[in-house]
Amino acid sequence: MTDRKKTRSPRGVPLGIVMPALASVLLFTIAVFAFVLPHFEASILTAKREMLRELTEAVCNAWSSDHVGIRLSPSGVFNDIRDSQPVEQFDYLIDQLNDFDLVYLHLMEPWMPIDDFPQYLRQVTAHYRKIFKNTIISNGGFDQAKGEAFVSVGISDLVAYGIKFLANPDLPE
Repeated sequence: MTDRKKTRSPRGVPLGIVMPALASVLLFTIAVFAFVLPHFEASILTAKREMLRELTEAVCNAWSSDHVGIRLSPSGVFNDIRDSQPVEQFDYLIDQLNDFDLVYLHLMEPWMPIDDFPQYLRQVTAHYRKIFKNTIISNGGFDQAKGEAFVSVGISDLVAYGIKFLANPDLPE
């Protein structure tokens, strides 16, 4: 029988026990992030899509769709709202809204800095003009010149003025 010296960690725990345990934790962590979380994220995205479609359908059944509009903020990050796949989510949703023949889609342009969020669109209305078939209203940091430019080139059908109008009631002049 040979007398082998056991290798120990600095705290005196045999490395033959520590290393397999660490490897197990590492493999578990990799499995969770590589396989489990993406599955749940996809399930949550599907559930959100179904819920929004059902909600829109219920509202359009209660009122005629020519009396229904919806306001969305695809690049909104206010109050720590975050999404890992906002473009894919809103592309799908806004395409589905075409089925309801809504009177309008009111889109919020980013009005807060989104430099730290590369997954969000910088030009929201221009992107969704290609997808949504009915009237689009844009909002978010517009002055008169920017609003007129959006309408004149067809990016938006209408522009809503909020904060700047409240601060300057003479804006329409």
